[in-house]
Amino acid sequence: MGDDISAMLYEAQLPPSPWGESLATKIHIWNRLPTSSHKGMTLYEAWFKRKPNVSHLRLWGCLAYVFIQKDKRRSLQPHMEKCVFMGHPSGYKGWKFYNPTTQKYLISERAEFNERIFPGLAKYKATSPADLTSWFTVSGPCADFCAHA
Repeated sequence: MGDDISAMLYEAQLPPSPWGESLATKIHIWNRLPTSSHKGMTLYEAWFKRKPNVSHLRLWGCLAYVFIQKDKRRSLQPHMEKCVFMGHPSGYKGWKFYNPTTQKYLISERAEFNERIFPGLAKYKATSPADLTSWFTVSGPCADFCAHA
């Protein structure tokens, strides 16, 4: 599982710090994929007794222009802010983003995605997936789960 996450971070040109966001996204997608243990059903379908809607899925780490609500901006300020897509927040309708300028996370239902551009963080550039691997040494109760995933 660590190799998959380090590959996600490397492809998105992101440092190891958002590894939790990449793990949550991987699990979110994984639960919406058919599995042989449930005869082609998804885990989501087995739990909720309905097929999952996958129209909201986007490429993790891609560039997104997030709409700024009227009450959060002044009249001459831009209506969109440039962010990095960070995943699908639990319990919310919408997506989670990171704004590198303000260094804050935000959740929004309105965004335009450019899934061809992965802006990463300007200060960080990994040279290979191996640069990230050392961050994923898992121990404790999660180690058994991660070893089987």
